Formats: sequence, structure tokens, C-alpha cells
Amino acid sequence: MGRYFFIVIIFTTIVLSTGCKKEQHSWPDMHSGWLFKNEQDSAWHSATVPGSVQSDLRAHQLIDPPFYRDNEKNIQWIDKENWIYKKEFIFHRDQLNGEQGWLTFEGLDTYAKVYLNDTLIWAAENMFVGKSVRVDPLLKNGKNILKIFFESPVKATLRYYNRLNYNLPVSANDNDTLGGIPGKRISVFARKAPVQFGWDFAPRILTMGIWRPVHFEKRPEAHIQQISVDQKSLNADSAIVSFNVKLYSEGPLKSALKLKIKGEADRTYPLELPAGVSEHRFTMKIDDPELWWPRGYGEQHMYTVEAKLSRDKNHDYEQSARFGLRSVELVQKPDSAGSSFYFKVNNTPVFARGANMVPLNILPADVTQTAIRDLLEKVVDANMNMVRVWGGGIYQRNYFYELCDSLGLLVWQDFMFACSMVPDYPGYFENVKHEVKYNVTRLKNHPSIVAWCGNNEVISAWNNWGWEKRVVRNQGRRVADKIYQSYDTLFHSIIPDVLSQHDPYRPYWSSSPQSAPGVPKSDTSGDRHYWMVWWGKAPFESYQTNYGRFMSEYGFQSIPSLSSLGLFMREADFSLRSPGFSNHQKSTGGNDRLMHYLDRYYTSETSFNNYPFLTQLLQARAMETAISTHRKKKPYCMGSLMWQLNDCWPAVSWSMVDFYGKKKAAYYAIKKAFNPVSIFADTLTQPFRLTIVNDDPDTEEVRYKLTVMDFYGKVLQKYTDEVEVSCDSNLVVNFDPELFKGFDPREILLYIEFKDDDGWHESVLTLVDDNMLKLPRSQFTYELSEDDEGAILEVTSPVFIRSMFVNFMPYDVSFSSNFVDMLPNRTYEFQVSTKVDFKRLESSIRFKNVNGIIDDIQD
Repeated sequence: MGRYFFIVIIFTTIVLSTGCKKEQHSWPDMHSGWLFKNEQDSAWHSATVPGSVQSDLRAHQLIDPPFYRDNEKNIQWIDKENWIYKKEFIFHRDQLNGEQGWLTFEGLDTYAKVYLNDTLIWAAENMFVGKSVRVDPLLKNGKNILKIFFESPVKATLRYYNRLNYNLPVSANDNDTLGGIPGKRISVFARKAPVQFGWDFAPRILTMGIWRPVHFEKRPEAHIQQISVDQKSLNADSAIVSFNVKLYSEGPLKSALKLKIKGEADRTYPLELPAGVSEHRFTMKIDDPELWWPRGYGEQHMYTVEAKLSRDKNHDYEQSARFGLRSVELVQKPDSAGSSFYFKVNNTPVFARGANMVPLNILPADVTQTAIRDLLEKVVDANMNMVRVWGGGIYQRNYFYELCDSLGLLVWQDFMFACSMVPDYPGYFENVKHEVKYNVTRLKNHPSIVAWCGNNEVISAWNNWGWEKRVVRNQGRRVADKIYQSYDTLFHSIIPDVLSQHDPYRPYWSSSPQSAPGVPKSDTSGDRHYWMVWWGKAPFESYQTNYGRFMSEYGFQSIPSLSSLGLFMREADFSLRSPGFSNHQKSTGGNDRLMHYLDRYYTSETSFNNYPFLTQLLQARAMETAISTHRKKKPYCMGSLMWQLNDCWPAVSWSMVDFYGKKKAAYYAIKKAFNPVSIFADTLTQPFRLTIVNDDPDTEEVRYKLTVMDFYGKVLQKYTDEVEVSCDSNLVVNFDPELFKGFDPREILLYIEFKDDDGWHESVLTLVDDNMLKLPRSQFTYELSEDDEGAILEVTSPVFIRSMFVNFMPYDVSFSSNFVDMLPNRTYEFQVSTKVDFKRLESSIRFKNVNGIIDDIQD
């Protein structure tokens, strides 16, 4: 009887507990389950979020690959259509547990109306602005439908374009003809990535869609929306930091906010919150602050502030923010030449070595975190310490700036305006003001950002490209004054006012280039863009006499490698005039310029298959000459940012890393030229001299060797010395004027070795241009052996080999070094990193060098 009773009780307990169990519902994932369609269609297709209409159409093979050959022209219809995205999700109100439901859109591209269960919750018209919306009153038990209607960006922007009764000067980069609206350059009327309307390195692809993440979360009736940090003062003993905390409360409420920083005493502040959004400032002192430094100058220390908003012990809401402590100053001090222009971080002058960065993909939602990290690691490997986020693209996602913080990379951050005057139709300035505030408060905590810049080349175009004169001639002085007034209002009033309220401790520079706000560029003040090499067909030597206080743009084009070309065109397109190739050369007259420079420094009388190699050497030589000049002119010149770091699609462009992440010859040349301690030779001066440059914060002891030899390894002269080089000036070493007397400059080279705290470095220089050298015939042996990373390649030659290039076409391979100048009778090792099978590597290895090309021409 006892046993039977025991069994019944257990059975009954199990039944009762199962019957009372509360049903569990999964929280909706806002990045899955989306569908999309053309507004005119009935069929829905699955969509990727974040993403774009173009990427979703391609995923369903409804369009051909946009980047392949000249397919760009076949997808121009997409931006003339309206598109709809929708997501159905199951939700039960009890999942909120009495709290509120909030939807956050980090970015919609661009003209969008968002509906939840047929109620409009947001009308967006700015790609660069996100929004959080409270939605719990609209949620249903069971099925909910979220719909986003994207209006054609062309049709929507034309409405604003047509509001102006005068014509704005807009760069011809805006490819209105390809876009099907000839004569109507509408890019500046839309708050959308300008580069998507076409540029001289980019296609015209106007994306639409949910381009940044969407979040659905529950929050208590009082919660923290944002924490931003202002560093009010900083010295060796302490820092005074102000925390601006944005709070939301459903109604008037008594609460308390607790702030905690590791190593510092917690602070609790009683609050009486009003209904809605309110902002509150709290000041804290941090003793013995640990500083954030640019790479090469110190550690990148970061602090975390933890905030807890409490109504009572059962109602807490927590949020944290990371920030770094560092001072930054843009020093513009009058001197005998004009005015200095350099960044001082933690009271230390920094020579900026870097590049201009464009979006990693014209379809920005397709960019992965891996791609961002890979690119920034290349920046670090190339000995750079600054990246300029160019104003024709996008504000990067948070992850980009977090990586820059951790890597010690300085960021010059443009606002998204480039090469166009600005309109003044009703609502435009208010839209931009909101954009600036949104992105400044989103990004200001990052110590890596050392400057805001209003625009790229707008005042330069107005003053120096003939825009003002053209407007006066065609539309009259009154219209010209009105156009300039709009510029002046936005860049000298609205943006500075937003910054003074929300980020008053970071430098602002209204346009690049300029000598002073609103004043044309000069060689003696402000920053400078120099483009006579390339656009003006000036020789590379022009860099040596054309430099400024801070060189924020200069560059030279090159053709991607054959292995990259094969990914976006047919082999039959390997011709300068083919449709497949021509569509990826967006620079007007670009091919003619490349041929001009080839004829000057190499030869254009060779096969197309040699053009990628030779144009990349041109680019490398140009960048070597420019960078060496800028660094030799330190401290007069205190910055060198080459154009451009990367590509937004596969193209013939000024990039040093192509769209597929492959390093061009310029990458290796720039890496060497940007080594913090470098030795540059002035081969054109009499007497011959070396300039030793030190960007490290401490004095360096540098031991160097200079060897003059012929192309067969015979040593003709040799010098060795050891010197001290301070960080604030360069050391010039003059040599005997008779150094090269008796030698044919076409038959000798200079080999420079030097040792600093990081080890030995080397470079090879010739005294005349490559097409004048009497190079020996190409001859070498090699050995390829397998290792864990892929392979080790060893190459040896009995003669001097100019610019040895190795590739394994068509395979994806990266190299520790490439385009190497090889001294006679010395073995050079190339680390080959790849996942390609070793047998395939062995059968695909190819070599190219200047000696061999000259051999072919002479034969």
C-alpha cells in the first residue's frame, strides 16, 4: 500500500508541474526572416539584413554580377524603382515582463518609411542617421509585421533638385548620363554616400536597403540611451572627465545613477527625471591617468565607465562606454614661411604617415568585420599611423574606430561632403545638422579620432577650379554669392556650432585642402593636395619641389595584377580599349596618362600583360619620391597621406591595396618609405647626400653602411658610420662630390643598410631612371618548399635584378615581400601564405622583372 501511494504521488506531481509550466517564446531575431520585392511585383524573395537591394537581387540571380565587365550599365534600372522589405515575427506581450519594447535601426538607405503593423513609426531620408523607436504599444500577441518601403533614391532626390531655381556646381564625378538623368547631377541633394553616384575610381551604384543592423530589445521605463565623454583637462597627475548621459523616462521619476571606473571611487547621483529624453552631465576626477598614445609613441590604454540607473533594487538598467585619455591639438603657429600645420598628441608632435581611405565596397553592407581588420592590419604593417576617412564615402561603423583605438591609428574624419557646393532648400540644413550631431555623439568617445573635417575639396573647387567664375559668368554675381553663403553657413557656422555643443575639445578643419577656413590652399599654411603629378603629367621629380605643411592628398594610378583582372573580366578583355577594361577605368584620360608615364620611365611598347607590372612600378616610384620628400622636409612638412589606401570595387585606380586585398608594388615601397627611421638618398644633388629621418619619440642611434656596386656584385665604394638622430629634426650627411666620378651611372647601384632599435633595414637605389639602366639579362634560380603557412620561396641571381615580382596566377596568395630589388649572388626569401595545394603552387609560379621586360623589348 505504501509503495502504491508513493508511485501515485510522484505521477501526480509530474502531471501538475508539467501542466503549470509557462510557455517559453523565443525573442525575435531582427536579422533573419526578411523578404523583399519590387513594389510592382507580387513575388517575394528572401533577403539578407544588413544588405541592399542590389546584393539581394544578385543572390537570387535576378541580375548579373554588378562588378563583372560592364554589367554596371545593366543595373541602373534598380535605383529608379521602389522596393519593399518585410519581416513577420511572433511575439507575446508577456515577453516584455512589464518593460518597454524598442526597435533600433542603425541605418536605412536612404528614403524609407517604416511601418509596424500598418502604423508608420519612422520616415527616414538620411543614410547616415539611425533611430530608436518605442514600439510596445503597437505589438500584437502573435504575428507582427514590420514593413519598410524604400523609395527610388533618384526619384526622391529629383524632388529636392527641382526645388532650386539655380544650378549648383557639382563635380563631373557624378555620372548623371549613366544614371539616365543627363544634365542633372543630384548627388549633393541626397544625404547618401556621394561616391555611389559615380567617381573617378568608382561605379554608379545607388544602393537601397537595410544597410546597418536592426535591434529589438526590451528596456525598463527609465533607461540609459547613450554615454558620451568629454575630457576637460589632462595632466600627469589627473584628468577631469565629463560624462554626458542621455536618459529616457516614461514619466517623471526619482532615480539614482551610479558611475564606476576601475580603480576610481564609485559615484552615485540622485536624479529627478522628467518625462521623455533628458541629458545629464557628471564630472569625475581620474588620478594618475594612463594615456592613450598613437602607435609608436606608447600604449593604447582605454578606460571603461559603467553606468547603472536605478529606480529601486528591482529596477536597474546598465550600460558602459569605453574611452581613452589623450590631449590633441592641431598646431597652426605663424612662422617665417607662413603657418605650421601638425598634430600634437599628449604634447608630442606627430608626423602623420598614412593614407586616404574610401569605402571598402560600393555595396557597404557587404563589408565584413574580417575585411575591416585585414585592411587596418595592412595599414599598421605599412608603418602608417593615420587614416583619413574621406568625405565622399561613409561614416564607418563602430567596429572600425574600435580597431583604430586598439591599434593606435589616428583618424582624420571627414564629414560626408566632397567636390560639390551645397543646396539650401528648406529642411536641408536641419537634416545635415541632425546627421552631424548623430555621428559626432556616436563616435566622439574614440581617442583615435583626432580631427573633424568639414569637406573634401569644396572650397578648393570654388576658388581654384573655376566654379565661382563659371557661376558668375552663367548665372550672375547674386547667385554666386548665394551659393557661397550656403557653403559658409554649413561649414563655418552650423557644423562648428554642433561641435561646440557636443565635442568642443577636438580640432575642426572646415575643408581639405585650404590654408585657413575659407581661404585657398597654399604651400606655406594649412594642408595641401598635390596632383600635378598625374593630372598635370608632371614628372615624378616635381614632388621634390612641390610640398606643403601637411600633404593630405597625392597619388598615382596603377592597374591591378593579372590575377585580379581575371576576377572581373575575361582574358579577351585584357586590352586598354575593351569594354570590360574601359568600364573599370573611370578616370577621364587615365589610360593615356599611364601610357605617357610609361613612355617616360619604362615603355608602352610592350604587351598588355606587362602593363599591370609596369604601372604598379610607376606608382611605387611616384610614392617613394613623394613620401621621401615630405619626410625630408620635416618639421616644415608634418604629414603625408597618400591617395588612396583601398578600392570600393575592382578598378584601375590610385589604391595601394586592390579590391581583393592584394598588395600592389606601391604597398611595399610605401612600407619602406614610412619606416619610422629611414634613410633617403638625394641622388640629384651635388654633392650627394643622405638624409636620416627619425619619427620615433626618442633619439635613435643609427648605424649605416653605403655600398656602391656594379650590376654583377663588384664593390666600387663603401662607407660606414654611426650617428645619433633626434626626433624633432633630420640629419643630413654630405658625401665627397667625386663619389661617382669615373663610373657610368647607368651601370651602378647604391645599397644602403642601416640598423636602429628595430633591427636592420635596407634599400637599393639607382642613379638614373629604369629605362636608362644597362641591366644584365634576367637570370636566376629558385627553390620552392612547403611549410605550414603555404610555402617558402628562395630566389638567387648572379646579377642585379630590378623589381623581382612573383605570383601564382590565378591563386589567392599573399607575400611577405614582393617587387624586390635583388643584389647579385644573394638568396632572397619570400614567405608565401596560402591555402592552395602545394602541387598547384609548384605548377603555377610565375616571375616578372624589369630586366626581363627590357630583354624582350631589345630582342
